[in-house]
Amino acid sequence: VVYVVDCGRARLTSVNELSLVSALRTCFYAKANGFQRRGRAGRCRPGAWYRLFTSWQWAAMEEYSEPEMLRSPLEELCLEVASLELGAPAAFLLDSLSPPRAEAVQHAVALLRRLGAVTDDSGAQLTPLGRKLARLQVHPMLGKMLLLGGLFRCAQ
Repeated sequence: VVYVVDCGRARLTSVNELSLVSALRTCFYAKANGFQRRGRAGRCRPGAWYRLFTSWQWAAMEEYSEPEMLRSPLEELCLEVASLELGAPAAFLLDSLSPPRAEAVQHAVALLRRLGAVTDDSGAQLTPLGRKLARLQVHPMLGKMLLLGGLFRCAQ
């Protein structure tokens, strides 16, 4: 890559705090992402990085982006923690570098409980359905829909 034309925007996953629904939004990235994009210009020969935004916008950007664990839904992560038998997801995620809010973890475990993927309120033990959902590597609600669709022969 010789030239990089940068609009200063990226598509990031974010979770609505009130409804806990995730969305993919286009927003300005952090300066660290801009430096990474600038580094791609001229790796093989001299190049240039062209910014399509003002220096005022650059100055207003955050230094670093928020960790993905804090801006993503946690259902898949809690299911993965339970499938690896690392203990209760709330206790395990509390030890991470940037732990998510306790309410978000509780919401994720409650959703897994309603889906029938975990046996107890701590979310540490998986049901047979939960083990199948953990292997699918998709959101648990979508995974259950896929499994039930196959069980009821809804797919062609």
